[in-house]
Amino acid sequence: MQNNENKSQKTYTQQILHKEFFQARTKSFSFRGRPSNDMQSENADLRSPPCQQKDEQPINEWQRDKVPKKNVKDPTAQRKVDEYPEIAPKTKEYIPKPEPIFVTGIVNITPLRELIVKVVAIDKFTMTTLRSGHIIKLMPVDIETYKTIRDNLIKNNINHYTYELKSERAYRVVIRGLHASENIDMIKEELQAKGRAIRQIVNELHRTTK
Repeated sequence: MQNNENKSQKTYTQQILHKEFFQARTKSFSFRGRPSNDMQSENADLRSPPCQQKDEQPINEWQRDKVPKKNVKDPTAQRKVDEYPEIAPKTKEYIPKPEPIFVTGIVNITPLRELIVKVVAIDKFTMTTLRSGHIIKLMPVDIETYKTIRDNLIKNNINHYTYELKSERAYRVVIRGLHASENIDMIKEELQAKGRAIRQIVNELHRTTK
């Protein structure tokens, strides 16, 4: 019976509170403790840059807030083009290069050089020894020097070989649609009158016209 009575009775505990709990605290600067009006004003300041009056000029001449996105066409530019007509550029005249001359079986190069210098200046050609050691490559600077050296080597019976100039190479031309009885001599005379050197003209006949 005594145990049941003790359980039904309530027990109280005494709690001591310190005076620091009741002192006023300083407000923190967190976003929760700040009023919404201050936050909205600061956000507006961050979003909108400071307005600049139209009358005010920028401090730096090299800095502009408004950069033009498109190039503004100058109306006077077209007038300048019309006043000064376009001049066609001058086309360079094509000068063909000479072919090299190869002299074979050279044991002593001095007599060959002396022979060539007699007809052309020494700065008008170059001499190069090939890997074999007995072949000299002569490279003239222009067509006239090439012809002079070539004629000199032929005149003195010096063994050499070279290539024909492009201006001296022969080419074949076919004229279609002519009659079988066309006069060949008349065609030859017309071509020679235009400065063409004619080697041969042949009138090719079809089987049915032979």
